[in-house]
Amino acid sequence: MDQVRTYLKVVLKHHFWLLLGVLLLAALWTWYSAQAAMTAKYQESSSRIDSKFSAVENVPHENHPNTSFVEGIKKEQQELSKQILEAWETLYDAQKVHLKWPEAEMGQEFMAFVNQEMASRKTTEFPLNLREIYREHIDEAVPKLYEIVQPRQQMKEAGEKKDSKEIRIEGIVVWDEGKRNELASQFTWNAVPSDRKVRFAQENLWVYEALLNIIKKTNTGAVDPTTAAVKKIDELALGQKAHDTSRSRQGAAQSEPSGEQGEVDEDTKLLNGRYVDPNTGQPLTGGATSTFKELKLIPVYMKLVVDQRKLPDLLVNCANWPLPVEVRQVKLTDLAVDEGAAISRGQSPAAAKASTPGAAGGALGEERGPFDATVEIRGIIYLFNAPDRALLQDSNTGASGAAPSGAAPESQGMMLSE
Repeated sequence: MDQVRTYLKVVLKHHFWLLLGVLLLAALWTWYSAQAAMTAKYQESSSRIDSKFSAVENVPHENHPNTSFVEGIKKEQQELSKQILEAWETLYDAQKVHLKWPEAEMGQEFMAFVNQEMASRKTTEFPLNLREIYREHIDEAVPKLYEIVQPRQQMKEAGEKKDSKEIRIEGIVVWDEGKRNELASQFTWNAVPSDRKVRFAQENLWVYEALLNIIKKTNTGAVDPTTAAVKKIDELALGQKAHDTSRSRQGAAQSEPSGEQGEVDEDTKLLNGRYVDPNTGQPLTGGATSTFKELKLIPVYMKLVVDQRKLPDLLVNCANWPLPVEVRQVKLTDLAVDEGAAISRGQSPAAAKASTPGAAGGALGEERGPFDATVEIRGIIYLFNAPDRALLQDSNTGASGAAPSGAAPESQGMMLSE
């Protein structure tokens, strides 16, 4: 009994530490039991989830049991392609009447080839003899462009005295003859042009014709520069030249855009910068024509003298023409002189006019009116390719925009005629 009392005294004396050890052991046992239970539950849940994923992965991908869903998606795609094709056809038909090869100048043999292309909607390379015909006769079609806007020019007519002639000025729009000759030089080659040069030249002819018809429509009812909305054409440019005007305005010493390193053939250079990307508006390089199969976008630039009051009409006509011009930038410079403002600055009206570029009059009636200003317009013109259902089918299947067999991609939409 004495020994028991001795042990009890020790226990009572150190009971705190003894109880602490017991509690620690109990806690460790509880943690271990709980951890084992959670591990077992986790493994069970993980195995169940893995089995569900395995079951889904084993479902056949090619012959999915829900065929009604697949057929519904295909039907929607077909309906969407049909709507796109109808809209494409409508826009193309609206342009087609304005995209004609110069039949009177080219002759029957040339037009027979073009009409065959139009019927098949597939482009093939122009034979050498037809390219020679185009080179020899396209310069006969270019002057017809000028007649659209009725440029101011001196006309000689018989006077009262024998052998005397009086000079009379006719026309509406002032357009320097040197500028017209510069435009005509784009259609002149020393050698027989390549197929691409022929097609691009004709494309240029259509675009210039569209721009001049827009100016003509804006000048409806005008009889001379004083009544015209567009009084003078300073510059028309498209493709690479339109980009060049932008770079020159910025004073940037940039080289011609190029998508490839090393030597590039002349025909490929014609493509670099000719078209723009519909998504970014930046020049396409490396021989690309468009990221869209339906159309090509050509950058255009016009520098005109316009009555500011009619500028909205000009911009509306750009948007509504069958070859629509999406205007990206409008810049007004050389505004007409406000005589009252000049006097308030202590400057005589005559001196103010003399210091204004282009304000002086000219032999062809270039005197600036109070509302006239030099307007620079930059934009892109839409040129639709010939509709092709096969291209839409390629889009639905995710195929690249390759041209039909035997066709050059850059030549799509170039077979138009009437």
